[in-house]
Order: sequence, then C-alpha cells, then structure tokens
Amino acid sequence: MPAVSGRMQDVELVEQEPAQPPGPARTGGPRVRRWRVPAVVAGVALVAALVTYQAGADARARADLDRAATVPGALPPVGDRLQERWHPPGDGTAAPFAALAGRHLVAAQTTSGGVLSVREIDRATGASRWSTEVPVGAVGPRAGAPVTCAPLGGPGRVPRVVCAVAGPRPSTPEPPGPRPTAFVVLDADDGTVVVVRTVSTQLWTVQGSRVVLASSHDDAAGTSWVVLATDLTAVDEPDPAWRTTTPPWDRPLVIGPDGQELTWQDLRAAGDRLLLTDGDHAWLLTGDGSLLSALDTGAQVATLGRTGVVGLVDWSAASGFDRPRAALVVGGATLTVRETVQPPTVDDGSAPGVEVMQSFDGPVVVRSGRTGGELWRSREAVSATLLLGGVLYAASSDGVVARDAVTGRRVWTGHGPDVRRLATDGRVLLALSPTLTVRAFALSDGAELWTQDARPLVGDGAGTARWLTTGWGMLGIVSPDGLTIVG
Repeated sequence: MPAVSGRMQDVELVEQEPAQPPGPARTGGPRVRRWRVPAVVAGVALVAALVTYQAGADARARADLDRAATVPGALPPVGDRLQERWHPPGDGTAAPFAALAGRHLVAAQTTSGGVLSVREIDRATGASRWSTEVPVGAVGPRAGAPVTCAPLGGPGRVPRVVCAVAGPRPSTPEPPGPRPTAFVVLDADDGTVVVVRTVSTQLWTVQGSRVVLASSHDDAAGTSWVVLATDLTAVDEPDPAWRTTTPPWDRPLVIGPDGQELTWQDLRAAGDRLLLTDGDHAWLLTGDGSLLSALDTGAQVATLGRTGVVGLVDWSAASGFDRPRAALVVGGATLTVRETVQPPTVDDGSAPGVEVMQSFDGPVVVRSGRTGGELWRSREAVSATLLLGGVLYAASSDGVVARDAVTGRRVWTGHGPDVRRLATDGRVLLALSPTLTVRAFALSDGAELWTQDARPLVGDGAGTARWLTTGWGMLGIVSPDGLTIVG
C-alpha cells in the first residue's frame, strides 16, 4: 500500500438540516416555523387579557360592595353561613340606636349634667369605633331626653351626622310650639365635632347638606307655619337659604285626657320635595321652598313617596277597613288609586323616576313619579321590596322575583316558601321566612347559594327565637333573651 503523505488540517464540521421531502411538505414546514412565534405571542396576550379582565371584574365587585355599604339599610358583608355576632343592650323591643349614616351606625343619648353622648358602633362586632361627649346644657335637657339623628350631606361629601336634643316641654297645657334645640354636627368617620348650634324649632329634617326647620305660630288670622332651610355648618351664623310661610288656617284644638293638645305634626323630605303635616292639613314644598300645594287631608294619612308624590289613605272605619280610600297627589293633580305608597326597605336611588306602591290586594304596583300613571304591576302578592341597580326585588309566598324597576321585565326568580322580608349586602340577597329559614341568592343571577335554619343561633335552638329583623342595616333575631345580631 503506497504511503500517504501531507499535513493534518483543522476541519470545521457544519451540521445541516435534513433534506426536505419532495412534494407539498416542502412548503408546509417553513410555514409552521414561521407561525410558531406569533402563536406564542397571541397566547401570552390572551392570558394577559384574561388576567386584566378578572382583575377588572374583581375591582368592579369590590366597588359594588363599597357602594352597597353606603346604601341605607344594606348589611355588612355576609359570608356563606350566618353566625352569631353580638348582643345590643336592652330587651330587644327598642333598638338603642339613633341613625344609620351610610356605613356608620350611630348611637346617642343624653346623660346627667346636660351632656350629649354620641358614639359609632361597629355593626359586625358591636364595639365602639369612636365616642364623643358634647355639652348641651344650654337647652336644659333631662337625662334620657329623646335624641334624633340623621345623616347629613349627599354622595361624594364628607360623611356627617347631625343629632338634635330639645329642651323640656312646658308643664302647662299649651299647644306644642318651638323649643330651644341643640344641634350637633359630627364627622361620622371619627366623631369630630363640626359645629354645635342652639335653634328654636318645632320640627326638623335633613335635605342633602341642609337642615330644614319648621315652627307654627298663632295669631288672629289663624295658624301659620314658617319653614326654612339652613346650613348649620357655616362658619358664621348662617342665613336661611330660603324661608316660606304657609297661609293661615283654623287649626281645631283637641285636648287629651292629660290636658295636652292632641295633634299629629311631621316634616319629611324625599327627592326634591318636602311634606309638612299638621293634623288634617298638609303642605307640599319644593326643595327651594316653593309651595306646590296645600292639602286638606281630613281623615286621610299623608305619606311622601321616594319621587316626591304624596299618597293619601283613609284607614278609618268610615272608608271600610278592607277597602280603604286612597289617592295619589302628583304635581297639581289628584288620582284615585287602590294602593298605598310603600318605599323599598333598601333603596340605592336608582330608577329615580318610579314610585313603588303596595296594592291593597297584594301585588306591588310601580307608577311614574312624573305623571302617576301605572308602569307595571306584579302578578303575585308582595310583602317586601328592595331596589338596587335599577332592579326591584320582591318577596312573595313562593320566593323572590327580580324585575327591571322601570319596565317590569323579569330578570330572575328564586324559589323558597313564604318569604316575608328581604336583606342584602350588595352581593347576596337574603330571603327571610317566619320559620327563621334564611335563603341566600346571588344578586346578579338568582343562583341559590345556601339555605340555613337561623334558630340554632339563639339559645339551644329549641324554638325560642321569635322573628328576624333587618333594622339599622343589621340582621337580627328577636327572642325572649333580647336581640342577637347575626351575619
């Protein structure tokens, strides 16, 4: 074998891709590789979009709960089962509370030495969040004198509460009149006192950020009422935003067995309307003090609806207890109806143009607040309603029906026997029955979430509980031992 001569050299080996098979596959391979990277990018984008959507949905759900927490009467967040929370003092027959200002539950009482004691109560635990004592001795209240409180201000404003305590009534049999009244305005977040003012007044209510005062005066022409609206929180002594005097009228004098005059007097605000009632007369005013109408109510009871309409019902034997006479006053017109004004127990202010009424025959009737015309009525008898997000939730003997508040279109139906009351935390709807059975439905679609017998939450569960109550934005069980807050 001949010898091989020469030099060794470095050789670089290059790995080649395998040859592509002939035919259609020659073009298919490059196309797959060309789309591989864009597909990954699209998948990542889809995942990111889903995460963003879920985060947005969670944020909206939290925002809905936050909004619900400020709706008067809405419950604190409810879990998947009810449990015992705390016990308010007292026997359960009278709640020791004064006002529910958004999410702030306020209790107030007058103590010895002319001191007004105000505190906020945590609705979930019963503990005090803050406590404030304010001297109000200038009006001379006795210890335990009645205190009335109300939320002051509208949405988007600093949450405030105003509490009022009046001086003692005269001991002589004189007709009721203006009395020195101490008004205390507090920041509902921390109990800081904003202002304390003493005003002589007979009746008062709140409309937005203003306090409306009303007092009667007698002269040779008869009895007149002076109604004025004022901003108590103004730095200087505030001038009234408006003042209105009603025409004089002859008020009949009725003296009771105790030598005091018997009369029904009331002042209420709803929407852009005010209703002043004195015995068998009532006056409807606009939010700027203009007098819309004077009503001779006679034996009828006047009620102010959520849209500012006035419902009149004669509950006396003269009209027949089973078929009472009723009317609806809308602007300058009076309509004969077969219903009474029955505002929802929880109302977030949505569907502002509708008036919710209760038919004497059982169904709920929804009317236009502008014309009084009937928009729709339920087919079933209704015992309670809630209004949230433009949907009216109604309790009936068969369960719960959710309908569009304006059109009456059915949104969903939840079944459960003998539902009498409703409660909500803005996420779930609780249907309450006289047997103390609680059913929870998803507020959005009516899906049944859970059912619970609430009786074991009181005592040994041997049937000592009497009924469920939803006052003051809390769910409570009344029993012989008092009130038990559950949630």
